[in-house]
Amino acid sequence: MESQRGSPFEFLTQFIHGKTRSKMTALKNPNIEIINPDIIRGNIQFAIFDFDGTISLIREGWQQIMIPMMVEVLMETPDHESLAVVEQVVRTYVANTTGKQTIYQMIRLVEEIQKRGGTALEPLEYKTATMTF
Repeated sequence: MESQRGSPFEFLTQFIHGKTRSKMTALKNPNIEIINPDIIRGNIQFAIFDFDGTISLIREGWQQIMIPMMVEVLMETPDHESLAVVEQVVRTYVANTTGKQTIYQMIRLVEEIQKRGGTALEPLEYKTATMTF
């Protein structure tokens, strides 16, 4: 859907890179922001809700962080396979869970640790650790 600014994707890209002239205006609720106060409310034609970052340009490359971390954790388990096998296992389950919230990948990581005789942390602890990279 085109507007005076171009496509929604083009606007989002420009916004992320700071190339829009719109000013962010905070409402009384600090969790809601009006990006462009000049838009007449009630006439919105599209919106993007990216609760987990699946389509976010900012998250590009997350697999290059997640996969090595998960492989490293699994290689520390007592009954791990070869590096090549562990990498393939991780790549497969990351591909199968792409688009889901990160916590589901961490739940799967815990299951894989346990399969290999390891003692796993809680899934949320692994998720929190990935946020620090």
